[in-house]
Amino acid sequence: SFSLRDRLDQANGSHGNLVLWRFGTGLVAPNASGLTLAAFLEMDKWMTAVKADTSSKTIDQKILAAKPATTVDFCY
Repeated sequence: SFSLRDRLDQANGSHGNLVLWRFGTGLVAPNASGLTLAAFLEMDKWMTAVKADTSSKTIDQKILAAKPATTVDFCY
């Protein structure tokens, strides 16, 4: 996760289009955590905002600008 973030920083000067949700050691969140649904809903808010942006910004700029304030890194 953090090596990907570093590669994004090196290639793009930013990792604003990446959010890390970390949980335990498995690749899949525990069912009872509700994290899969929460992640989907956060991504839906983000992509809906990107789609609604009809400005002349580049797609990269739109993605960074549309990131919801609630879409943040966290560890479960």
